[in-house]
Amino acid sequence: MLLLLFAPPRVAFVSSASGGDTAGTGNRTATITPAVGDLLIVAYNASANTNTSATVSDDQGGTYTKIDTALWDTSADIGAVYVRDQLVTSAVLHTVTTATGSNTATSIGIIAVSGMTRAGAAAVRQSAKTENEASATTPAPAFSSAVLTANMTIAVAFNGRNAAQRAPPSGWAERLDIG
Repeated sequence: MLLLLFAPPRVAFVSSASGGDTAGTGNRTATITPAVGDLLIVAYNASANTNTSATVSDDQGGTYTKIDTALWDTSADIGAVYVRDQLVTSAVLHTVTTATGSNTATSIGIIAVSGMTRAGAAAVRQSAKTENEASATTPAPAFSSAVLTANMTIAVAFNGRNAAQRAPPSGWAERLDIG
């Protein structure tokens, strides 16, 4: 799955955090301390779960818009990307919760970007995905329109148990590797 933010040239990656890998079933959490004005983007993968109507929220009143979901592991698992509907208003610890329903494991990745003037769905120009590829396959989703080179592009590869096997394309920076 690729996510292309509709971003002015001054947008920059600030930080990332991960979490959620706890035993049992149910909701999972991860924490991050963003700066005022940052936009949070959350990606998660849930094993033994195909819930396309999961929700993401945070303890600072943040709501999140789902950009897309993608099935993996022969449609037994799901990954999703959400964008916070508001820019961060307080530079405090944010506990982000994914409510996916029953699952055997859920990994959460959060990134904070600065310089955004838009949030939620308005922050995303386009997204694309491929689903259920073999673990050795390099994902190659195609956008429906040309990428704007001044925009930030974020790639998310859901491969749960083999996350370390995924390497970023040449010229890309890997910010987070969880699974």
